[in-house]
Amino acid sequence: MRKCFCAYPLSLGCAVLLLICAALGGCLWVYTAPQKRAQAINIRELLVDPSVFPPGWEIAEEYPVPEKALIEDYSAGEGYMRFVVPEGSQKPWGSSAVHMMFRYRNHWQAAKAFYLDKFSAFYAYFPDATSRWEKPEGWTYRSPIADRFRFACQHFYNKDEGRGMRCSALAQYDEFISVFMAEFLLDKMSLRDIERILRSIDEQIASRLGK
Repeated sequence: MRKCFCAYPLSLGCAVLLLICAALGGCLWVYTAPQKRAQAINIRELLVDPSVFPPGWEIAEEYPVPEKALIEDYSAGEGYMRFVVPEGSQKPWGSSAVHMMFRYRNHWQAAKAFYLDKFSAFYAYFPDATSRWEKPEGWTYRSPIADRFRFACQHFYNKDEGRGMRCSALAQYDEFISVFMAEFLLDKMSLRDIERILRSIDEQIASRLGK
């Protein structure tokens, strides 16, 4: 009988330990398991169509995110980016927009990247900024299909180019992260244009992901 009383707490402790290990193993499996899709998704096809930009804007360049940056900066498995600029512009930045799409192993890892803002979508400081990052007055659009969404803009003044805005939209769609950033002079683009672009991105992604 004495042996039974001694063995009981030991057995209970082992059982609890096994349950904890099983739970941890289950969490690890959920976090690392690849997202299942009936059809393969070409990440490049999720990028914004330049035709939804104001007249005169065009693709300047597009290319895959380098593997080193994917691993070290974004912790993603795949990434692609597209730059759109006013016609004739020679600047890779300035009056320009960039749309980046990233694919993660599953939606859990994408959510982590979203919360950590690994893409620096909302910079804390720009030397030419005249306002904080905040949602513009009167702005109501929020992605109806994204799991998570954030949008903010900042006013700036450049003595060489004048007044403008920079806006960023960060959205998670399952295992994908969309980052749209635009810096523009007020005569080159408007918030109404930005809303139209973001709606187009949503429609593009919804059609490809079946949302």
